[in-house]
Amino acid sequence: MKKLFQSVTKWIFVVTVPLFFTIAFFPESTIKLTFGSDYIEGAAALSVVTVGFFTHSIAGLNGATMTSLGNTKMIMYDNIIVAIINFGLNVLLIPQYPLLGAAVATAVAYSILNVLYSYQLYTRTGLHPFTVQFGEMAIMATVFIISGKAIGSYFSPMSNLGFLSFILISSLVYFVIVLRFMTITDAEKELGDAVEQKGIDLRWGKIFFKLIRKYP
Repeated sequence: MKKLFQSVTKWIFVVTVPLFFTIAFFPESTIKLTFGSDYIEGAAALSVVTVGFFTHSIAGLNGATMTSLGNTKMIMYDNIIVAIINFGLNVLLIPQYPLLGAAVATAVAYSILNVLYSYQLYTRTGLHPFTVQFGEMAIMATVFIISGKAIGSYFSPMSNLGFLSFILISSLVYFVIVLRFMTITDAEKELGDAVEQKGIDLRWGKIFFKLIRKYP
């Protein structure tokens, strides 16, 4: 179960990095593309909330795993604690920083919730998401975010089409590099086989993956 938990967490992290990069580091362009220029004033709040929710990608399916193991009472206690913290932060921050204050309160509360879930999951079962392979992905993601932010800032401001093209191209480059150099564990191979046994065709994905791994 530990290897399965770590493998699923690693892939959740890998897949969500481009989305996190897009929203957290280019919030103005994201809002302009999706909702229009009238809502750009919410860019900072969107970026902060995204950082908070990204902690879930790092922590993995901690809450769902605790539920499956029957630790629902502890989940209830955690949510009550975090709800109180969230309420207190909202009361403290919103009067002075309305939208941004609410975003900070939500991000902090959600991050604390994930820390609580992860700590309790580890102390009760020994499960945690951190492996050498996860560290490799974290390094690749960091390089992608830093270089992508630098390139995107150089070409800013971009039109909606230009921004969309930039995100699609940079995400494609990211996935190619990650799939080329990431370490595939035996547990992940078994997970792929189990998915195929459920009737999901991964043939084209395997062909694409093999092409990337074959040619440097």
